[in-house]
Amino acid sequence: MGEIIQTVGPLAGVCGHDGTNWEKILIDASKRLVVAIDAFSATLEVTQDTPADLLVGTHHYDGTTWRKASLGWGYYDIVSEAVSDTNLPAGASALSGPAVPAGEVWVISCVGAYVNSATITSILLQTIVDSVGVPLLYQTAPVSFQWYVQTGQFILKEGDTVRVYISGATLGDDAYLRYGGYKMKVNL
Repeated sequence: MGEIIQTVGPLAGVCGHDGTNWEKILIDASKRLVVAIDAFSATLEVTQDTPADLLVGTHHYDGTTWRKASLGWGYYDIVSEAVSDTNLPAGASALSGPAVPAGEVWVISCVGAYVNSATITSILLQTIVDSVGVPLLYQTAPVSFQWYVQTGQFILKEGDTVRVYISGATLGDDAYLRYGGYKMKVNL
């Protein structure tokens, strides 16, 4: 059963329980915490030399300075990529977005592509994960100027990307790739 503190008196301030009794945490005349470790006692000075803008949120010391910590697996920023080629070569072509940079994970929720040619024989939307194409949507005989869209949740890590593979293009055709989602920071 816990001990009840009936009067504030000498226990005013921050207290700790030693397993039997409540004890007041001590500070010295310079307002420094007095710490006792077994039979040894020491006075420690704790200072905070951080800018005011670091007072909100979680912070860490990186060895040289205090920094605001990014979320481990939370929203960091949006991903909104638009890639186009307005002069495709004849035959097969691939159009890719930028690779995910180090320290980020992208969650892509919508990928879309269209072309302006009646000669295109197929469109393949895919993510490139570890240099391997993962199909999202395959459309044969696509209609010119019609968006082909795939929604879902596609997770990309460092080096991965989104690509549209086009076959049957005529020299000078236009192709467009758009995708979006959000970024997460990875605490390394």
